[in-house]
Formats: sequence, C-alpha cells, structure tokens
Amino acid sequence: MIRSKQFIVFLVICLLLVLTILLFSLNLTSEHEELINKGTNDNLSLQVYEANYFKNILNEARKAYLEAINNGKEERILITDSDLVESLLLNSQIINNTHIMINGSIYRYIILHIYDSEHRTNIYHKRIIFNNLIVEQEPKNRSITSTGGIPYIYKIHINNQTCKATFTTIGYIESAYKILIYINHPCQKIYTVKITINKETNNTIITQKVWLILIKA
Repeated sequence: MIRSKQFIVFLVICLLLVLTILLFSLNLTSEHEELINKGTNDNLSLQVYEANYFKNILNEARKAYLEAINNGKEERILITDSDLVESLLLNSQIINNTHIMINGSIYRYIILHIYDSEHRTNIYHKRIIFNNLIVEQEPKNRSITSTGGIPYIYKIHINNQTCKATFTTIGYIESAYKILIYINHPCQKIYTVKITINKETNNTIITQKVWLILIKA
C-alpha cells in the first residue's frame, strides 16, 4: 500500500515536471509567431510607428545603461563586446524613419520585429522589399535549437551580395537582465541588432524588444 502511494506521488511529480517544460517551451516560441499589424494596413503609418518605437526603446536603453554604469550595477547589463554597441547607446541619432547616424556614420535601418508586453504589441516581418534590398526569413525548423532557443534565420540580399543573419530568443536569459544588446556582423557593411529591455512598473515586469538590421551607407 505504501509503495503504491509512493508510485502515485512519483507519477504526479513527473507529470508536473513535463507540464512545466512544455509551458516554458511555448513561452519561448509563441512570442514571435506572426505579424500583428497594429490597427493599420498602411505601410507608411506602420513604418512611422516602428521608427518611433525604435527611438523610444533606444532612449530607454541609453538611460538604463548610464544608470547601471553610474551606480555600479553592470551585472544587470548583457551586451556584446562591440564598439558599435557603445556608439549606438551613447553617440547615435535617429535621422528619420529609415536612417540613423552612429558615431558620425550613416546607416539605413530595417526593423524586423517589435515586442511590447505592456501594450500587447507583437510586430513581426517575414519579408521586406525596399529598392535593391530584400530581407526574407527562412522556413523555421523547430527541431533545430540554439542554446535552448529557436533561431530565426534571415537571408539578406542587397546589390550582388547575399548573407544570412540569425536572431535567437532565450527567455530565461533575457529575463535575467535589465538590458541586453547583441550586435553581429554577418557580412560586409551589414549588422544585426537585438535590443531587449526589462523594467518594473507597478510591481509588473514590462519587456520591450526590437530586432533590426543596420546597413552602412
């Protein structure tokens, strides 16, 4: 009888563990599923909205970065070891809906993804065409993971150049820091940027994210 009860308890624990893992996996993948157009089909209006969001999240990141550095809380920050990250935070200015100046150089920016947990905003582009530029996401293979997260792989075609860029979201890492900024350099004059901010408002953690591509003029 005792063994029977122990076996039932063991089964319940196993089921709870499996359920926890499934819920965590869903949390990793559900966030970036499809494009949610925020109440408009007008591409220009969407572009303006995305540019304003990028400007706001960059200002938030700059403020939080300086606050952490000045207060000796660098452990709340996770950034790639790149001079471009510091230049983006401390020496950049968004010129308009398509271009940004970083450390005196002009870059065109292409926004691929915006997420805001407070306003339930989730904008996600699978394909962008602009003049001589095409950015398109490769079909997702959910059997392939990268350090616990699912990679989102894009092909970037510009002029006669083609390269691949990867964005990976890992929930438990991203939630552990106040600011995360990754910049990669997949090919000549092209950079991928991922900014994540976690801030507390009214005892609630609000997460904001933007994924974008920078192309140096």
